[in-house]
Amino acid sequence: MLIHLKIAIRNVLRNKRRTLITLSAIVFGVVSLMLFGGYMDYSFKGLRESFIRGRSGHLQVYKEGYWENKNKDPLKFTIDRDDYSAIKKVIEQEEHIDFAMRRLEFSGLISNGENSFIFIGRGIEPAQENMLGIGTFVQITEGKTLSDGDQDGVILGKGLAEQLEVPIGKYLTIMTTTIDGALNAIDVKLTGVFNTGVKDYDDRALMVPLAASQNLLYTDDVQGIVVVLDKTENTELVARNLTKRFKDSNLHLEIKTWSELADYYHKVVDIFNGIYGFLKIVIAIIVISSIANTMMMSVFERTREIGTIRALGTKRGGVLNLFILEALTLGVTGGILGLFFGTIACKAVSAMGLTMPPPPGYSQGYPLGVNIVFDVMVFAFILSVVTSLISGLFPAHKASKLEIVDALRHI
Repeated sequence: MLIHLKIAIRNVLRNKRRTLITLSAIVFGVVSLMLFGGYMDYSFKGLRESFIRGRSGHLQVYKEGYWENKNKDPLKFTIDRDDYSAIKKVIEQEEHIDFAMRRLEFSGLISNGENSFIFIGRGIEPAQENMLGIGTFVQITEGKTLSDGDQDGVILGKGLAEQLEVPIGKYLTIMTTTIDGALNAIDVKLTGVFNTGVKDYDDRALMVPLAASQNLLYTDDVQGIVVVLDKTENTELVARNLTKRFKDSNLHLEIKTWSELADYYHKVVDIFNGIYGFLKIVIAIIVISSIANTMMMSVFERTREIGTIRALGTKRGGVLNLFILEALTLGVTGGILGLFFGTIACKAVSAMGLTMPPPPGYSQGYPLGVNIVFDVMVFAFILSVVTSLISGLFPAHKASKLEIVDALRHI
């Protein structure tokens, strides 16, 4: 076998120009897979963390029945103050918890004294929300974010602030329906303007301290509890454990993970996976065609040589193995070179500091980065070897079937 491998390597190196072209096709395929796969991994993780840190947290805890009635009467399914204390104790017993915080969401009208606009509001605990992502994943473009001392403060989404056309420090009036169905309004001072990058959300969103939202709605309750973990990878584990803990504690609650709330994220992943799958097929065809062409040319040029080694006693299986080894040599060599140049390409692209344009529905772009993903590297290398083997089968079979007499008199 070792002798056959040495002969195969010599045969591959006979026509250096043709071998170089074939290896270039394999290297191009591996590098392309690494770049696109690394870009997908970088984009997915960025989009995931942006959604988690900018909006949802890792887990959200609601009173049982809330999600089913979310669009009907969400304020009838709130968590009262006493229950929150018990729930928080249960949450803090679980490992991998970073912190938990309360939220109260509502909607209504906001007015600058001349014009009124519809808004989607969120009552927050400022210190915890800032730890989650305000100031990093949620950018403050004007003024400053809320603090625990801003009892009458409000921060507006960029689009909503542009519609209201008011300076920082200006008082605004927000009006909504209380938990009992009455109308109520409070005055709030514009503290800052934020940008999540999601235009539709920024055109309608505002945030106020939790106490202000409770005062507005005439309630001490909260709508949900946001749980933030040490690592996103622990989400499913913690969700299962908390579900069991809540049940054992006779707390009638339901949990939603960030993945269950991130419909847009999953749509983007599906689209990119489809593109990546198509790219794999195209690259496989390119590699198979390149190596098959090289091997067929080799069989044609070496027909008399094949006849000679067959006349000297080499069996058909020996000829078959020889050409398959040549194809595998090309595939393995191209795969290794592809991994080397692919790693360099991934690092080079990430170091350039390029920025991608905003995706559909977003108002700002994001930095272009390419991760070096071990699974992608393994797949790319295996693909180069497997496609090389497949592309070498037919030429190898054709060479092994040549008759000795016909091969020796071939011109």
